[in-house]
Amino acid sequence: APLAISDGEAPGAQLQVTKLKRSGDTVMLQFVLVNNSDSAYDPNNLNSSQYRSVDGIYLVDLAGKKKYEVVRDSDKNCVCSQGLQAIPPKSRANFWAKFPAPPGSVQKLGVVVPHFVPLDDVPLS
Repeated sequence: APLAISDGEAPGAQLQVTKLKRSGDTVMLQFVLVNNSDSAYDPNNLNSSQYRSVDGIYLVDLAGKKKYEVVRDSDKNCVCSQGLQAIPPKSRANFWAKFPAPPGSVQKLGVVVPHFVPLDDVPLS
């Protein structure tokens, strides 16, 4: 079962967070985009600076008022899903992104994905 579910702005688009897990000094976010519509859904609107990636996603420590953006490598490429393609009608696609880990006391984070309703209090395992 997903940890959290959010509806998208586009009819039939749904986001399902399947994993939000701390590992050392990073957090791994895994999620599924579900396209329940009758036309293809282009996830390219999830990026900020890197074309056809999910680098526009971020995590928020609401209590600590801190934003965590996607980790980048030495070439400034996101450590996240890249080369995104349109999701056919009535299908789904898996995506992921790595973030810096918040302090150990943080147990829940907000997940903000462009064009989807923000998710608050997603449990961090």
